Amino acid sequence: MGKNIIVALFLLMLGAAVLIFTRRDPQPARAPQSAEHEKTPRILLEEFTLYEYQGSKAVSSLSGKFASFMDPNTVEMFGNLQGQRLDSKRREFFAAESATMQFAAKGLVELMKNSRPQLTTIENQVRFGYDDVILYTDYARYLHDQERLISDLPVRIQGPKVDLMGSKGFEYQTKTKDLKVFGPLEGTLLGLDAD
Repeated sequence: MGKNIIVALFLLMLGAAVLIFTRRDPQPARAPQSAEHEKTPRILLEEFTLYEYQGSKAVSSLSGKFASFMDPNTVEMFGNLQGQRLDSKRREFFAAESATMQFAAKGLVELMKNSRPQLTTIENQVRFGYDDVILYTDYARYLHDQERLISDLPVRIQGPKVDLMGSKGFEYQTKTKDLKVFGPLEGTLLGLDAD
């Protein structure tokens, strides 16, 4: 009697398997994704602080909540990003919610040897400060080779003697400290002292 029950259960399961196999929808096989389309980060950082050194001296820092290295040469950063110059007598800083840096490298090994950034894109509640003057915008790009910070989105500049809004962005030369604001412009500019 036990053998008959086992044989009946086996035949019942075999019949169910055949029924399921014949009634399933045929699905085409998916083509494998190329490595170019895979967007899984190679390195993840949480609550990070990075330092830039010249020789043995730290010249700037960058901190944030989350960063990921995407092959072959991109670092994406998110959450309360804050950067500051450490080697200046003046207070220089920036803050934003997200940034993407592209490096002149073709992979992680080359990036570790030559970590020269080419382009940095900064987005979401962007603030740049120089002493007590703060520039506000939602988007900016820094072209490292040209030492130029640019944006074509509206910008607001606030300080003790200035409150200006430029509707068509700005350009800032980091080497010469020249700032151009593109208008039409609105705001207040009080007499400035020459440095």
